[in-house]
Amino acid sequence: VLLDSLRLKNPAEHRVLKELYTNFTGLSSVDPAKAMSPAARKISNDIMAFEYATKIGLGFATIPNMSQFTISTAMEAGYLRTFRGAFRLFNPEVRKKIRQSGATHHNVMDMLLGTDMGFNPLSWRENFKHMIFDKGNRLTHAASILSSVSGFKSINYFNQLLAASTAEVYVKDLHKITKGRSVLDTKQRVDWAKRNLIRLGISKESYAKESLSNSNIENAMYKFAKDSQLQKDILKDPLMFNNPKLRPLFIFKRFGYRQAKYFKDVMNREIAMGNVLAPLRLAVGGMFGAQFIGWAKDGLIKWYSGEDVVRADKE
Repeated sequence: VLLDSLRLKNPAEHRVLKELYTNFTGLSSVDPAKAMSPAARKISNDIMAFEYATKIGLGFATIPNMSQFTISTAMEAGYLRTFRGAFRLFNPEVRKKIRQSGATHHNVMDMLLGTDMGFNPLSWRENFKHMIFDKGNRLTHAASILSSVSGFKSINYFNQLLAASTAEVYVKDLHKITKGRSVLDTKQRVDWAKRNLIRLGISKESYAKESLSNSNIENAMYKFAKDSQLQKDILKDPLMFNNPKLRPLFIFKRFGYRQAKYFKDVMNREIAMGNVLAPLRLAVGGMFGAQFIGWAKDGLIKWYSGEDVVRADKE
């Protein structure tokens, strides 16, 4: 009804909102103007599943994913808070709270293929069964199994847990800073904390209280994990990324686009508020991640081939 009311008042806005609505609900996949023929759609889905299976499930994607937290969670919230967040994950009540917040809802399979095959290895048996008997989606189920066996889904899920756990530590620290009770809490630092709380969905009325409510914290956990782990968000993607006909062309482009946009947004925001630690953390995380990825890839190649990896001397 609201969309229809905009049709005559503002046709341009109506087109954009309708595009977002159909992409969010999945109706764009069955829209005759955008949808492909059944045969073309089958080929397209098989191509995406094959690329996902070979590049993610059978590739080296798990290795950089293991250090991803250094250029996302730790970069934004700080390394000490990230380590505290990791330690808190040993508490089953914390993990339960994270699941309740919805922070782990989207997995990478859902982001790339528009499906949700699940993370739990206990679902492998069902995937094997579907791979054998579900003739129309065998490659999709195979891709899901390979991404689970390779450890990619496990690491992706852990990164989401870590981001959400760290977010709780982060917002509680920000809330303390807003009170300005420490000698380190300068006006600039207090303003920085307030702006970040508002960005994470905690209003002025909420952070003015002596303690944050569980609802405040869970909402912040969800938003922080969703943004830092580049979870599915059609509002942050170009419209063409969600066009059913163009989706196969952008299957691995969304990550690069969203990662670059995330870096830009965090750096612009933090530097503008006087926080110079964010770019320093990014530099440290990037250096550590690059060293780790090179070492881990060489080790894995040696394990596969049984031969030492020799690289050209750059000097």
